[in-house]
Amino acid sequence: ELRIRLLMKKGLSEDGKNLKLNGQQLDDKGLKTLARSEALTGVEHLSLRNNRITYAGVAALAESGNAQNLKSLNLMDNEIGNKGAVALSESANLAQLTSLNLEGTGVTAIGLLALGRSQHLHQLEELNVSRNELTEKGIEYLAGSSAFANLKRLHAWDVFMGDAGFQAIALSNCLGRLE
Repeated sequence: ELRIRLLMKKGLSEDGKNLKLNGQQLDDKGLKTLARSEALTGVEHLSLRNNRITYAGVAALAESGNAQNLKSLNLMDNEIGNKGAVALSESANLAQLTSLNLEGTGVTAIGLLALGRSQHLHQLEELNVSRNELTEKGIEYLAGSSAFANLKRLHAWDVFMGDAGFQAIALSNCLGRLE
């Protein structure tokens, strides 16, 4: 717990709204400790890139009432998989998220389907699903979901979309705000 407090002190901006813990080998145990910390309550932007976090850590964060003020969450290069995407999608504590980075997290079409069915992630304006095995079906789920109606930016680099995926995005009634 002392290590997490020291990392937070180092990574927390002066105004207490931005916390960057990229590449700190936080792992699930560390994220669980962070999720229990009241210091997280003032954080609006949390970056946890490349920290060996899995579903268990993401689930702890998603269940934490201390995460209710988060507006952006960067989980890039952590192997959270579909179970992590489900945990995020089911969390009322993350309803304020406007930006979610899931690049390289092992999310597939199943995870996108869960996110698209979320009753809580309707505020998302930016979603990064690059470098995941999404398939055309996953992109079709994304394009057909009203949960993503507020998306302005969609990042899907190095993802196989195929013609059907591109067509689904282009013809989507749900992604009309994309820039």
